[in-house]
Amino acid sequence: MKIPANFLELSRRVGADPQLVQGPGGNTSVKFGRTMWVKASGTELSDALNRDIFVEVDCDRAIGEIDGAGDGTCRAALVDIQSTLRPSIETAFHALLPFRFVVHVHSIATICHAASVDGVQQLTGKLEGLNWALVPYRRPGIPLTRAIRDAMGSTPANVYILKNHGLIVCGETVDEAGSLLGEVERRLKLVPVSTVVPETSQRAPDGWSFRRENAWLACDELARSRARAASYYPDHVVFLGPACTVVAAGRVEEFLSSKPAFPVILVEGQGTLVRSDIRPSVLAMLDCLQNVLCRVPPEWAMTGLNPEDEMQLLNWDAEKYRQALAAASGRN
Repeated sequence: MKIPANFLELSRRVGADPQLVQGPGGNTSVKFGRTMWVKASGTELSDALNRDIFVEVDCDRAIGEIDGAGDGTCRAALVDIQSTLRPSIETAFHALLPFRFVVHVHSIATICHAASVDGVQQLTGKLEGLNWALVPYRRPGIPLTRAIRDAMGSTPANVYILKNHGLIVCGETVDEAGSLLGEVERRLKLVPVSTVVPETSQRAPDGWSFRRENAWLACDELARSRARAASYYPDHVVFLGPACTVVAAGRVEEFLSSKPAFPVILVEGQGTLVRSDIRPSVLAMLDCLQNVLCRVPPEWAMTGLNPEDEMQLLNWDAEKYRQALAAASGRN
């Protein structure tokens, strides 16, 4: 079956919007009876029109993996067993949801609400009239799919808010799914505070540079405190490591000489240091963090992932594969 052109265009448009997708995050799918085309792991939705980023899977085999009929990767569900690409780590829930088109994004507006106690409490009013469900945080893949199945009930929703993760919208047509995505985004929109700060005069250590675009994270006291306190969604952990490292101004050289560092350091009151070999996908996640923290109201209490959640992500073979594939493509 030929993948619909308007579905490819929706995938491209979603993937090109950093308010919805960052780097290789997010995934979309379209079903043809009991087979489905879903985004491949490690590919980018923004490439939907110019690269082969979708793989065909058997829906029944993918659903069978939810209860242990496979290794959880849905590779056994591939129609073309010779394919060099793996299905998305989220393939099982795409197959499970009884809609032709499924769109999963790491929406900034959704994350702001879904990573906050106060934000979650506001969802009922903001999403009134929509058929939606709230899904507790579970590791992406089969654990998350099982939680979605529990939330579906007898009448499946077509909108799912994933705590500390993102958003799923579904539809029988491309226009229906796209319109629903736009409606949820409109309802959950939060106005960002200004992230303009004075330029630092501090010299960066060898092998590092100050990233002007993200200086606000290190200079705003509340943002810095929240960034240091926790990581709030899976891709932050995968690409940036747990939470963020904060170092006092004037202590950076000392810190680097004694401890290994993740690719980003927030220098208190000065700016955000990034390693010279930092990858574009990591910068996209850094931008994502700033986009979230500049929108979460100061009075909202934020809820991060716990250390066990973080360790599961860091030691997960599926995420190591996704990063390796993206790196090989030159886009990571």
